[in-house]
Amino acid sequence: MKVTTEDTSEVVSGKEYPLLIQRRSGPQELEVGGERVQADAFAVFEGPLGRAEVWSRVCQRPVAEEERLANRARLQAAARAAMEELELK
Repeated sequence: MKVTTEDTSEVVSGKEYPLLIQRRSGPQELEVGGERVQADAFAVFEGPLGRAEVWSRVCQRPVAEEERLANRARLQAAARAAMEELELK
């Protein structure tokens, strides 16, 4: 497992805050809500505004290239529609 730590900052509402980011990549097992989860990657973002944990589950089945491309197209269409709705073209 590879672990990286980054000490950086983020700007929120025009004010700069310190931000610590720790990433762990490689197969690992996490406990999420009392349930064991197999993950490929895990990251923790921690600063004075709060803490966030994100992870990528291990894919339990192989995904065909066509399915991956279809999922990507749906995601892009949803993002495009949301941006148009917010007039961010």
